[in-house]
This record gives sequence, structure tokens and C-alpha cells, in this order.
Amino acid sequence: MVSDISPSRGTIAGVVARPKFLLTLFVAAGCLAGACSPGADDEVLVFVASSLSQPLTELATHYENETGTRVRVATGSSAALREQILDGAPAAVFVSASEEIMDTVADDGLVVGEATPLAANHLVLAVAVGNPLGVEGVNDLARESLRIGACTPKAPCGSLAEAVQTSLGWRFSIDGREANAAALRTKISVGEYDAALLYATDARTEAATVEVVDSPELSSSLTIYPVARMVGAGESASAEAFVDWILRPENRARLETYGFTNPSER
Repeated sequence: MVSDISPSRGTIAGVVARPKFLLTLFVAAGCLAGACSPGADDEVLVFVASSLSQPLTELATHYENETGTRVRVATGSSAALREQILDGAPAAVFVSASEEIMDTVADDGLVVGEATPLAANHLVLAVAVGNPLGVEGVNDLARESLRIGACTPKAPCGSLAEAVQTSLGWRFSIDGREANAAALRTKISVGEYDAALLYATDARTEAATVEVVDSPELSSSLTIYPVARMVGAGESASAEAFVDWILRPENRARLETYGFTNPSER
């Protein structure tokens, strides 16, 4: 089951997290009150960055079929997921789109052991398929007529976009900021933006409506996705087994079919 996180602190679809680890589970999340526990050994609650939601959800389905262990996936901006965890949401596993965000969770003493790099991604310059406005590269982002989209700076995809502007030594106007990578992918795919600084994996997902403009300047806009178990629910045998499973070479290879790369090769 996949749930989307609310941008406000304290709520995920299906899960309400309150300070001091008080939790209410709703029927919408597939649990009757008292019928299941977020830390139960037969269930793993995984918080996943939105840009990794589709492949992680498919991996979770494979895992359920192989082991019989139920995996619930809640997706959202890594920054919003972090706030949920810090507020007491009972995530067993966290997959962030940013090592820095994972580090802040670890600094609060909420990571079991150490986080492990799972995958890597980078930004590309995405435009509508056919490139009707003739965007030739990053320098064209200076064109005032272009509607340019990016993620909010709080999200890893947005902080990467900010880093791109810094590395260029000049700033272009960004007309819209989206809360996470999935929202930006949707907006560029339906034509609300003429160009966007999008994850390579999202551009690949939307290949029917979006194409990539060759931009060597973006090749270093890299982010690493670490995975870690969380103190509390993540200390279960089921959580440990799930993390070990997704780190297997064959499952990393499944991520590469979506355009992610192996972080050890970067």
C-alpha cells in the first residue's frame, strides 16, 4: 500500500503522528484501530522520497510476494518525511533523496547503525517532447519568455537546482516551485512549464511527454539516496530483513532500470 504524505507536519495519509510517539492508525491505511501495530514483525512501514516511490513500491510488492511480510510505503518530499520522523511517526525504514537530510535524522539519534547509499540520481533539463520552443541548453534558461519550474529549496531536488545556479555563476528566474520531485514531474508533463530542472529518473518516466536537452553543466548535480532503519520500529527483524533485501545487487539493478545509478560508481 502506498500513502502520500501531507506537507504539514504530523500527517501522512493513513497515519497521524503526534509528538511523544502517540500514533493513530486509520482504516484508510488498511488497519482497524488496534488490529495492527506499526512495529509488528509482520509489517514494515517505509518512508520513501517521492522520486523513488514507483520503483520502491514495486520492490515492496516483490518482497511481499517472496516473504509474506507486508510493506507499507509512504511517499513525500524527503524534508517533509524527515519532519514526520522527528515528530514521532513510526517509520521502520527511511529512504531519503539526500544524505544531508538523513544526517539530521541520525544527529537526533533516530538511525539504527549507519545509513547505506542505495542509489544515485541527478538533474537534467527537461522540456516538452519535440522541444517546441527550441531550448538548446542551460544558457537558454535566461530567456524571459520561458516558464521554468523547479522544486522548493527545502526538497533535495530544489537544493540541487540552487546549487546549479551557484555553479553557473548567474541566476535565472524560476516561475514555479513544487513541493517534491513527483509534483514537478507532473507539472512539466502536462505543459505547465516550458522547462524544468528535473531528476533524470523522472524525465525517463515521462518520456512520452518530456524530453531531455543535453546539458553538461548538470552532470555534477548529483544526489545520493541513503537507506536506514529507524530507532523503534526499525529495530524489528522484519525491518532489518527488508533493508538487507533491497541492498542486494539484483534489487539495485532493478532501480537502474528506472534510470537510477549505483552510488559506488559515481
